[in-house]
Amino acid sequence: MRSERICCALKRWPVGVQVSQFMWGHMRFGMMFAIFVLVVPPGQAQADQTDPRLGALFETLAQTADADDATGLVQRIMRIWRDPGSPSIDLLMTRALKAADGEDYVLALKHLDDVVDLAPDYADGWFNRGSVYYLTDRYDLAVPDFERALALEPRHFIAWEGLGQIYLETGRQAQALTAFRRARALDPSLKGVGKKIQRLEKQVEGQGI
Repeated sequence: MRSERICCALKRWPVGVQVSQFMWGHMRFGMMFAIFVLVVPPGQAQADQTDPRLGALFETLAQTADADDATGLVQRIMRIWRDPGSPSIDLLMTRALKAADGEDYVLALKHLDDVVDLAPDYADGWFNRGSVYYLTDRYDLAVPDFERALALEPRHFIAWEGLGQIYLETGRQAQALTAFRRARALDPSLKGVGKKIQRLEKQVEGQGI
């Protein structure tokens, strides 16, 4: 169990987003995987990973050097990702994340199973279930969920970073390097990823692999 790695850092998140204390405790020493509950302001259009606004946001993010500007862009992207466009799916997600926040991972997974069954094209459902699997040391289940999220949303830099971390922790350096590079290319503001890439380049490419 990885409850000792769970902590809370609210400053990256905007007003209107209630950030759960259930976070991947790496906290952007290379990763900050936030499982969060989004409060959608009245009148806001429903969205998900297919929202056409995402293209321009990612283009801007890839070229943004200022950390504050990058944070704002990431917040906007994650707001869009989080919105399933369905009140019933949103309710299941809210219940799942509340359960995860209380470290009731069995209940969280029950709700997230329902999410991916009812909304198989909703990338954030797969990502969040993979995150819970990671927290419960079930890497064999976390990896395919992250991969499914990426099949639906190849720009999901947090899922790329999650795969990189799992590969790193399981000794698959070459795969970790590829995943971290994908994550940083999408979000250059990811803290700690650059150092991991440098270390892995020495281990992987320096050995002629």
